[in-house]
Amino acid sequence: MVVFKDMVHELQNGRENADGADQGFIASYFPDLLDKTLFHPPPNGTKLDGTYRLPLGYQMDASYYCKLKEKNVFF
Repeated sequence: MVVFKDMVHELQNGRENADGADQGFIASYFPDLLDKTLFHPPPNGTKLDGTYRLPLGYQMDASYYCKLKEKNVFF
């Protein structure tokens, strides 16, 4: 909850970011995120410690999925 509250505080104070949107804010708040290990949930359900980044599929724009739907491509 501490990180979330700090992020809200940074938004209220107009933190500078590259694109003025959510991805730019995340990139400016976590500048070393791309250097983090890619998250893959452990098969046995154990808890992980640390900071991980999500695979690209979690960060796709909704229009990407709409285009796949038009082509009848489903996951």
